[in-house]
Amino acid sequence: KVQDINDNSPQFQNEPYVSSIPEMSPVGTTVAQVTATDVDDPMFGNNAKLIYSILQGEPYFSVEPKTGIVLTSWPNMDREVQDEYLVVV
Repeated sequence: KVQDINDNSPQFQNEPYVSSIPEMSPVGTTVAQVTATDVDDPMFGNNAKLIYSILQGEPYFSVEPKTGIVLTSWPNMDREVQDEYLVVV
């Protein structure tokens, strides 16, 4: 049997994701759930294992590493102060 190597990058489905939340939403408010897939063989090593992390958007947002659920992590986000954020997962 030929063993798989990590030669495929994860691909996000339905990107870009666009969401909105009410201003002053409490910390922990769900913003979106991102989903990626990896075609590497999940039966060999960790090549297809996905762990989500925030590359841009902290400290305002966080992501659950296993589920891809993006959450607010900053209290009292005020639309009059900043009306748009870019989050990169």
